[in-house]
Amino acid sequence: MSAGEVTDEHQSIGERTSMTSYEESHPHRAFGQMLEDERTRRRWRQIDAAEFLTVSQSGYARWETGENRPSDDRFDRVAEYLRKDVEEIWSLIHGRPYPTNDELMNRISVLEGNQADLTRQLADMADILERI
Repeated sequence: MSAGEVTDEHQSIGERTSMTSYEESHPHRAFGQMLEDERTRRRWRQIDAAEFLTVSQSGYARWETGENRPSDDRFDRVAEYLRKDVEEIWSLIHGRPYPTNDELMNRISVLEGNQADLTRQLADMADILERI
């Protein structure tokens, strides 16, 4: 796997053989087809698209087949390539709507609460260690 790629969780051989279709074993194939269609429309080779997207040719090829997907930090460039919004790319790859600002703010609030809890726990542990 090259930089800028995310691999789906590895499956056991038994799980792989139980797949009934190519799409099930390559969940990002719809996204890959969009990449391939755009590359074909531009009359580019895979290496041309890979260079535009600043990934290796083999990494780009795995995106097209649906084997891998770009990491979130590459979505800006992918959106530019496909002439779509980043939110649309995110939704397509993640299989759910892009989070709203309220959802993101709620998540941040939860994470801040977790951070506060961890900070308290670390302080408690430091107190215990000082007593030892």
